[in-house]
Amino acid sequence: MRLYGYVATKDELLDLMVDAVYAEITPPEPTGEDWRATLRSLAHRTRQAAHRHEQWQRASGPYITRMLATGRYPTLARAIHDGTHPDTDTTFDTGLDCVLDGIAARLGSQRR
Repeated sequence: MRLYGYVATKDELLDLMVDAVYAEITPPEPTGEDWRATLRSLAHRTRQAAHRHEQWQRASGPYITRMLATGRYPTLARAIHDGTHPDTDTTFDTGLDCVLDGIAARLGSQRR
């Protein structure tokens, strides 16, 4: 059985795979005024879906390697190669906090 007899291109196949993973992510119930808790819950649900489909993580590895090999991102390359790396849960939660803080700061500046 040929896969490309059912989908026209590799891009179409990847789109279908993305759709299948996103379908697993149930949106959280809104928590009133606590938008941070709602977004945090959505981020964790998305991460859990990614963990259930580890091929996505393996597929992104070659892309990152090629990107760093271009030499266009020397600071990022040094951070990845030379930096200390806390556990993945800590890294995820720290990054998520930074994103949520940035959204909060942007919302605060728009209210002025």
